[in-house]
Amino acid sequence: VRERTEAVAVDPAARTVTLRDLATGTDEVLAWDRLILAQGATPIRPPIPGAWAPNVFTLRDIADADGLRTAAVG
Repeated sequence: VRERTEAVAVDPAARTVTLRDLATGTDEVLAWDRLILAQGATPIRPPIPGAWAPNVFTLRDIADADGLRTAAVG
């Protein structure tokens, strides 16, 4: 978790994301294997078939992350 930080660029080909520290204005480029963009909004499930299936997750807090981790590990 990086507070007061925003993603300013994502390069899928290079698998990097550029983060900007809002306090200092400095940028940092990070490499990634898998990328989750969590935009800080309240998650919603669209009104489509399957949106409430047990293998569909929303992330808002640590409990949601723990549930996702448990499902991913099996």
